[in-house]
Amino acid sequence: MTEKRCSRCVLPDSYPGIVFDDKGVCQLCRSYRKPEVKGEREPRHLMRSEKGAKYECVATLSGGRDSTYVLYSAVKILGLNILSVSYDNGFRHVQSMKNARNACEVLGVDLLEFRSRDDLNARITAHALHVSIPFGPGAACKLMCRLCYNGGLAFVCSVAEKYEIPFVLWGDSLIKKISFIPVRDTFLKFRSPLRYLLSKRGPSFVRFLRLLIEQRNESLPSETSGLM
Repeated sequence: MTEKRCSRCVLPDSYPGIVFDDKGVCQLCRSYRKPEVKGEREPRHLMRSEKGAKYECVATLSGGRDSTYVLYSAVKILGLNILSVSYDNGFRHVQSMKNARNACEVLGVDLLEFRSRDDLNARITAHALHVSIPFGPGAACKLMCRLCYNGGLAFVCSVAEKYEIPFVLWGDSLIKKISFIPVRDTFLKFRSPLRYLLSKRGPSFVRFLRLLIEQRNESLPSETSGLM
């Protein structure tokens, strides 16, 4: 049997969950949107009104290269007074946390760290994997990313509200914007929410949502974290 490939990116049909349209283009290529790069002028203009405040902007920091460069640019290029926040989703390597602390120390930036209690994130991940099995690995990727979107973003926003900081620098990845979930029988079978809830994965999905609510409700910096 001849292997079929995407006419645009040449991804093979052996890739899990891949679906081609009538032109031979896969769903990953169809979901791609070229990012709009606005440069430094717009953030400079937007944040000009807050110059001189103790914290002019909140910057998220994972300890990786991308977020560290964003922090460096905010401090050294844009000249902003930054409050950095770092969310530990429970799966971060200890080196990334050391990197985040070192970067803040070198740049003279205050750092807030937060981690969900006990094994909450591990349980969220386990349920995310269980409920997404019928839809393939792409669905699992999207649901697992809820850890940072739900807990991390809630923490960032509550920090900004507590310290009355009007701007947030938040990094994202294009991989989370791509629709991996193929339109196939296993997806169409659960198109009805009630049918899915009544399936064997329904209770796990309900627990998944309940744990996400718990995670968001606990993301309060006044109770769980302090400046470093």
